Amino acid sequence: MHVGPVDELYLVTIEALPNPGTEEYENCGGAYVNVYVREESEAAALETAQREVAASGWTCKSIEHTGLVTRDDFIEDDDGIEYFEQAIEEGVVLVFHTFPISPDEGDAVH
Repeated sequence: MHVGPVDELYLVTIEALPNPGTEEYENCGGAYVNVYVREESEAAALETAQREVAASGWTCKSIEHTGLVTRDDFIEDDDGIEYFEQAIEEGVVLVFHTFPISPDEGDAVH
């Protein structure tokens, strides 16, 4: 993986659904996953984010947001700066914000 400057990375937010057979499938309706990722381009960041979410047992429903972030974006966010720093060191960090099982209008219930 080629990486850009160590003072910025991509933050990709994905709405995801738990895969059947996982513990999350029984307990969660889905999640918004913040993926902090060091990549050279937005396209590479999106590919890595989707691959990492899938490898964690989730299906990507939609890409909610993608953008470059820097340390300055997390001045008021203690959790966010920790995830940012971890991703600078490790290359990628996933943060799952799960929500309960309840259907969106028009969605099938699993």
